[in-house]
Amino acid sequence: MNRSRSRTEECPGTGSDGGRATPLLRRIRAAASPRNRSLKEVGAAIVAIGVTLTLLALGSLARTPGMHTVQAAPCPSTVPRAPVTRRLGFSGRRALEQVARVVDFGPRTVGSTGHQKAVAYILATLRGLGLHPVTINFATRDPEGHAEPMTDITVSIRGTVPSPPLLPPTAPRTASDANARADTIVLATHYDTKRFPFRFVGANDGGSGTGALLEFARVFTRRPARHRVVLVFFDGEEAFDHWKGRDHTYGSRYLARLWQAEHGLPRVRALILLDMIGYSTPCFCQDVNSSPWLVHRIWHEAKRLGATCFEDRDIGIEDDHTPFVKLGVQAADVINFEFGPHGTNRYWHTPQDTLDKLSAKSMRIVGRVVEATVRDL
Repeated sequence: MNRSRSRTEECPGTGSDGGRATPLLRRIRAAASPRNRSLKEVGAAIVAIGVTLTLLALGSLARTPGMHTVQAAPCPSTVPRAPVTRRLGFSGRRALEQVARVVDFGPRTVGSTGHQKAVAYILATLRGLGLHPVTINFATRDPEGHAEPMTDITVSIRGTVPSPPLLPPTAPRTASDANARADTIVLATHYDTKRFPFRFVGANDGGSGTGALLEFARVFTRRPARHRVVLVFFDGEEAFDHWKGRDHTYGSRYLARLWQAEHGLPRVRALILLDMIGYSTPCFCQDVNSSPWLVHRIWHEAKRLGATCFEDRDIGIEDDHTPFVKLGVQAADVINFEFGPHGTNRYWHTPQDTLDKLSAKSMRIVGRVVEATVRDL
């Protein structure tokens, strides 16, 4: 991608009682415990409870019109979320385990052994879920004119709303396909890594999105969304040399043109790109090159779930969503471009982009925000 941090914290008091045990309730429980059953102690607890109730009553009177009150700012994660999170299945731990397996293959530069192993692993994982992934092989040329074979991977997961099957890339198209309703949500990422003279495994840049999509495959296979979900693993997002001209986004540009030629783009209701999402100190800004309404929907779900790391700040990103946006697809890029300490991007494209910089909590936050968005579209 080409080209700004806040921490998500648990609310105080959201322990084993799920945030529902008030100080009053805890005093009652303490009074009833075996260690506190003496009449003296129970009496003291009852007196304390009476004082508490009196203070609560006074507080209620203080909130009557015309009277001034000072209230503490609520914890950001006190947004009502229990009804939402109970229906979400994305596991940050599982997603991070998938990232670890991909990172174990080493650098995933085009044509490398690590790249081949990553392709094989993605396919095997999807097939193990009973899915039928499609590999889209194509050849391109690097800036020096050398031929470079690449592989995009797509897989379709049925939704609960009946819709015509997606045709494979080689199947003939009919005029009716161009008028098909938008019944498909695309979740996308890239799995390749950039070539460097040093060892670059891209745990966050390329790895985190791949791990998230493999977890989404499990989630939406077990409990389908309303609309069909298509997962796309792009190859060739990284530039061979420098990000300029057309030396970037090879896989997404190829697939966007392919779907356009096959009249498949009108079937896309929304495309959400995940890139660099796993950093342990997450911060996501709103990409001005994305579709505003889709960005709003994602950030709305983030607020519902108390994900304060989705900030109301702008950033301009050119990434794998760009070729689709240019062709009229509604698309959004969820990316943390502050991959480093103190709001910097210090770890990006360096040997420090390693698994230890990522956290299951960050993966879970992003995964559940995106899952909620998909289920609500």
